[in-house]
Amino acid sequence: MKATHILSGILLGAAMLCLPSCLGDDDEDNSQKDLTESQRKMYLTAIDGNYKGKAYFINNENKLDSIDMAWSVNGHDSTAVVYEFPVELLAQYPLEGTSARNWLLAGKKRDVHFSIHPAFTSTEDIANKEYAYYFIPDNFILNYQEDGIEYTLGFGNYMKVDNIVYSPVCAYSENKQKFSGNILVNSISSGIMPYGLNVIFWLSGKKQ
Repeated sequence: MKATHILSGILLGAAMLCLPSCLGDDDEDNSQKDLTESQRKMYLTAIDGNYKGKAYFINNENKLDSIDMAWSVNGHDSTAVVYEFPVELLAQYPLEGTSARNWLLAGKKRDVHFSIHPAFTSTEDIANKEYAYYFIPDNFILNYQEDGIEYTLGFGNYMKVDNIVYSPVCAYSENKQKFSGNILVNSISSGIMPYGLNVIFWLSGKKQ
């Protein structure tokens, strides 16, 4: 049976304040428009840089936990890297002795590469200098090898929990120099049927 680990309501509320309205569907919001080319460049120029902060998550004891993280965004080529993502930390979720647990322990810490693209905008978002982006892991997977064995960590393009849909998005507040984003980890495999994880990490930090 798959265990689902989600952020607390308080943390979710903080994320919602930081992330513009692209986090959820709002059919009644007609202010959202496609970005112009100059606005896209502005978004990517704004978020470019190096960051340090925390990745927050709910641990196997159902308590809020965190780990120090560093990441960078290259606005010139629309890429990002989260350094030393703690794959091994995910081993706390599968049952003791399962193959999945060993697969995750073999992952240790690995860099995860992302593409980052400006999302929709509104006049209010731009006025407040708060910008929304799609934050997509490359091919939605991380392949790694240990002792000649290949493993695949799978990321999700959405995760629905308690009627809330989480997406791989991030936001940047230019006034606060703050980055916030979701990383959705949904499975681990090694050439056979993947083992479901469904863990949400909330990345939060400031530009250095």
